[in-house]
Amino acid sequence: MICVGTPSQSNGSLDLSRVRAACEQIGAALGEKDAYHVVVVRSTMLPGSMRDVVLPTLEVASGKKAGRFRPVRHPEFMREGTAVGLPPSTEDGDREIDERSGDTLLQLYSGSTHR
Repeated sequence: MICVGTPSQSNGSLDLSRVRAACEQIGAALGEKDAYHVVVVRSTMLPGSMRDVVLPTLEVASGKKAGRFRPVRHPEFMREGTAVGLPPSTEDGDREIDERSGDTLLQLYSGSTHR
């Protein structure tokens, strides 16, 4: 799970260098593993960041294509006027949560260690 700061830059855009660095580290670890992994991004990012930053960084660092791992976005923000937590999703359409990834996330959030 990636949960790093994405501070605003002087031009108002988000600094995703910490997200990129985390993806490089995780990707290097994924390159050494055969098991399927879900990479959850909880950091604040704009639409398209999964497609443009997370996915290619993980693929290059791991030497694998998505499918051997699954990047998903779990927003950490609250919508204006609500205090309801959002479930893991990809509201910007970058990645849909498939059944396998969804099951993995349910296990994570329920505290289950069984597979």
